[in-house]
Amino acid sequence: MTTVLWHGGWRSMMGFSVLPALGEVLFPRLCEACGSRLNAGDVALCAVCQSRLPFRACIDTGFDEDVECERLPRRVMAVFTYVHGGMLHKLVAKVKHGGRRDLARSLGRLAAVEAGRAGAFDGVDVIVPVPLDPAKLRRRGYNQAFEMAMGVSQHTGIPVADVLARAGGGDSQKSKRAGERERNVKGAFAIVDASSCAGRHVLIVDDVMTTGATLAECAALLSGCAASVSVLAVARTAVV
Repeated sequence: MTTVLWHGGWRSMMGFSVLPALGEVLFPRLCEACGSRLNAGDVALCAVCQSRLPFRACIDTGFDEDVECERLPRRVMAVFTYVHGGMLHKLVAKVKHGGRRDLARSLGRLAAVEAGRAGAFDGVDVIVPVPLDPAKLRRRGYNQAFEMAMGVSQHTGIPVADVLARAGGGDSQKSKRAGERERNVKGAFAIVDASSCAGRHVLIVDDVMTTGATLAECAALLSGCAASVSVLAVARTAVV
C-alpha cells in the first residue's frame, strides 16, 4: 500500500498510523514477571503469569486468625498473598524501588478485577489511599498506595480522594511485631479533606497488609466523618 508523509509521521492512504505498530516491533511490551512478550489485551503481566498470581479469598476479620488488629472494620478484603521472594514481592519491589508507578496502577487494576467479583465495591462512594511518609514520598516521587488506588479507580469508576496525610511519627513498620506496629502508627495520620468523605462509604486502599495496624488507624480516624469504612489491600502477608 502506498504511504505518504503527513505532519511528520508516516501514515497509510487509509489514514491509520503505522508508528505504534513499528514501536511495538522495536520496543515490545514485556511481562513484568517472566519477560515474555505481552499480547494486545495484556496489562503488565502475560496471561500465564496472571493465572499464577497468588490469589487469596477475600477476608472478613472475624474469620481470619492472622489479622491481629481487632480495630479493623468488619469489611476487610485482601486480594493476593505476599510471600517474600515470590512473584508479587518482586513486582512490589519494582513499584517501590524501581520508579514503576505504571506497574502500581496495573496491580491495582488486577486486584480490582478479583475484588469486584467478591463485591468489594458495593456501595463504595470514594477511594482513599493510605498516605506515605513525607520523607519516603520525596525519595520515591509518588505514593504507591495512591497509584494502586488509581488503578482500582480506573477499573471501577469510583473517584480517589487524598483525604488523609501523615501527621508525624510512625517509623517503618517492616521490622516491628503486631503490638509495636499499633503503637508506632498511633496518631500518625490526620484528615486533610473531610468534605470528600463526610457521610459517604469510604474504601481505604493500601499496597500490602500485614497485621492491619496501619489500616486500622486510618479507618478509626475516618469513621468519625464517613458513614461507613471498608478496607482493600492489594496483597496480604504473613504476620511478622
